Amino acid sequence: MNKRSFFYKGPRRYKAGLRLIHGKKLDERYNYISEQIGQQKSVLEPACGPALLPPFLHSTCSYKGFDINEQFVQYAQRNGIDVTLGDATDPNSYASSDVVVLCDALHHMGSENEKVVLKHSLNSAKQQLIICDPFKDYYMAMLPKWLPGANRILTEWYNYIEQDGNNQVRLENIRTRIELEELMMEGFGIIPREVKRDLRNIGEDLIVTYHL
Repeated sequence: MNKRSFFYKGPRRYKAGLRLIHGKKLDERYNYISEQIGQQKSVLEPACGPALLPPFLHSTCSYKGFDINEQFVQYAQRNGIDVTLGDATDPNSYASSDVVVLCDALHHMGSENEKVVLKHSLNSAKQQLIICDPFKDYYMAMLPKWLPGANRILTEWYNYIEQDGNNQVRLENIRTRIELEELMMEGFGIIPREVKRDLRNIGEDLIVTYHL
């Protein structure tokens, strides 16, 4: 296992970090995802972290999640949420569900595993596949133009923060909004073109819903 930043060493730190980064947009994105899902749906969330989505789901929905971070899984279980240990690249971690949600997960997979995870998710989803992922324009806009070495500082900070213990995310590999939007509309080369899709921008995230 690779090193984990303080952000991924505990669920409370992780949640606090997300609140700091996203502010009110965090609730807005989960409310939107919940609205897309609707009522009386079975929901599966691969790489779910400490499972932030369930409180936003309609009470008639059922939820299952899995993650590779033991502390996140234990935290969710202590809160009565159905989360187990699992690897998003392993087909045995998945179960057939009405909706599969990949939230803040895809950019952690890396180019080699991204299509693998998408294929498993698509095969498991009966009605919807929802993907929420960040684009790096937000971070690049934070760069003070007058500060020497600002790009290096931001890159080192981001690369440290995103050390999740498994996949080491690099800022240079994060897509711009235009790149991410094009891929989502193209279905990442995995989702068939004839599948209806809705795209929404909330804060630093793009959210696409594929209606299968």
